[in-house]
Amino acid sequence: MGKINHRQLTRSQKMILERGFLLPFAKMGLGKEGQSLLKNLLTTSELVMLGRRLQIARMLVAGFTFAHIQSKIHASPITIVSVDRWLEGKFRSYRRVLRPFRHPSDKPIDPHSFRAIHRKYPGHALLLNLLLGDPFTEKTY
Repeated sequence: MGKINHRQLTRSQKMILERGFLLPFAKMGLGKEGQSLLKNLLTTSELVMLGRRLQIARMLVAGFTFAHIQSKIHASPITIVSVDRWLEGKFRSYRRVLRPFRHPSDKPIDPHSFRAIHRKYPGHALLLNLLLGDPFTEKTY
């Protein structure tokens, strides 16, 4: 998680990570005072680090691939694997807490669709686009 410097984040980015960190605790029944205490106990860098880990956990629970998570939030593969192991091993019950936070616009891609092949093998997709035309652009004749 060393790629993100909390000093370079905007105030709104910090607030999003803070809310993302505190929301699961609120869902588990921690009141406003407890959330405030938790927020005040952590430094800004710790809050950002834990918020990003919970963001990764939510994306894993939603079914996103490691590569998609890495490209979307610029997390290292080691961090993503450690969060995945954390979810699978020690904290299986937290999948219930994290599941409701799936963003409706972040739908996982069907691995057998043309879009998935296009993302995974851009060179092959280029050849298919040259032969068949780009399926993602609307044709106006």
